[in-house]
Amino acid sequence: ALYGRSAGGHLALLHAAKRADPSIRAVVAAYPVTDFDWSWDNPTNPLVVDSFGTITDYLGRRREDDPDLAVFRDASPIFHLTGAMPPTLLAHGWRDELVFLEQTRRFDARLAEAGVPHLLIELPWATHGFEANLAGPGGQLWSYAVERWLRRWLPQ
Repeated sequence: ALYGRSAGGHLALLHAAKRADPSIRAVVAAYPVTDFDWSWDNPTNPLVVDSFGTITDYLGRRREDDPDLAVFRDASPIFHLTGAMPPTLLAHGWRDELVFLEQTRRFDARLAEAGVPHLLIELPWATHGFEANLAGPGGQLWSYAVERWLRRWLPQ
């Protein structure tokens, strides 16, 4: 299984989407970036984070420098998703101001279109990093969900 949170969730989804690797039996991602092109058009509040600077640093270019969006799309899991994607568990908080919930909803819809087993957990009260305190309600809920998902999809 691949697991990641935030940038790690992005990498887990990207790897699973780009590689039809049967050894990856499940993917778990919390509040991941799934589409850099969409992120560029929908930046975070600059008082929270500099979206343009963060994306530019990560991808090595601004969108204006990528006219056919090849780099932006190559780094975006949503553009590589097929029916070969492993079963995918996603979670995102409604109050996340770093990565918007809409990205995860759009990715989840594409999973459904591709016929991939999937589950999106939306948490109305949750922010980015909602599960960081494993003893708190977000951590307990997330730990339970991940455990149940992995038990379902990984061989015992």
